[in-house]
Amino acid sequence: MSDDRRAASPCWAPWWVEAYWDEHKKILMEPHKNSPSVEHRKLEFSDSFRYFIMKTPETFTSISPFLIEKAFTSSIGEVKSIRKMRSGDLFLEASSAKQATALINLQKLAHLDVTVAPHANLNFSRGVISPADFLHVSTEEIKENMKAQKVCDVRRITIRRDGQVLNTKHLILTFNTPDLPQTVKMAYIRCPVRPYIPNPLRCFQCQRFGHSKTVCRGQPTCSRCAEVGHDSADCKAKERCVNCKGDHSSFSRSCPTWLLEKEITAIKIKDKISYPRLGVLYRHARQFLKKLCVGDQKNIHINGHSSRREYGSNICDSRNYDTEECCRGYT
Repeated sequence: MSDDRRAASPCWAPWWVEAYWDEHKKILMEPHKNSPSVEHRKLEFSDSFRYFIMKTPETFTSISPFLIEKAFTSSIGEVKSIRKMRSGDLFLEASSAKQATALINLQKLAHLDVTVAPHANLNFSRGVISPADFLHVSTEEIKENMKAQKVCDVRRITIRRDGQVLNTKHLILTFNTPDLPQTVKMAYIRCPVRPYIPNPLRCFQCQRFGHSKTVCRGQPTCSRCAEVGHDSADCKAKERCVNCKGDHSSFSRSCPTWLLEKEITAIKIKDKISYPRLGVLYRHARQFLKKLCVGDQKNIHINGHSSRREYGSNICDSRNYDTEECCRGYT
């Protein structure tokens, strides 16, 4: 069995997991500069942007929060949210489009020289549409004709069949707005937009979730047998998962841990859960899974979609939202 190493772009990760934040430069919501999808985000400022990063050569670490708040109030009015990041920069949420415009043009805060830039991730949203009439229309043409609807990137979902890569009607749209629209108009056709749920990010070195191989601090671990020190390419040992200790490989899509990560992602996107609330949800879900895994192993072996009922009916079913696996299932 080969290791499924298709890339999966994360839309979230536990914000208390330091390794993840080190990699993505997101300590307390610091923007991810190395994201493969950042390139299309090098856009002109949009008044729909709400999240910003403010920097100063001296950093804000030693500056009084009282002074910071008074400086903002006197210059652009009361800001909806201000958070001091570990880097010493400020994470800001604007209260209106007018304030966002004023914020991006701000060069001085009290006695400090400052630069303000839109957050690289939080100002964007992704959704899936499935218009059959556009199966043979290029993504470049679709993108060009949908710029007025804040579409800044279009990617078509493909499937592999009989050794050939085939296009499907399903399109992943990236919008330069944090709020996903319910519908979009493509020529004379109105299409409903469904939230896109990316797959959990798994490290190909230690096989655990929440970070990638480039920043992994763990030891090289076999994705087949979970033993440290060798690669899975030539491994013939019995399958064992690093994450849930079940008798399947660490890259199995039936792994309870993988499914849990997927479901929590779906919940976050559906209910627009904030990072602090998501942290509470994640901890409770992890505790639940840990208790389950120390019980009867037969009760946690998951086979396909029906397994979701076995480990928690209260967890949101991500089949209500669009993943690439779901879209590949019906072309």
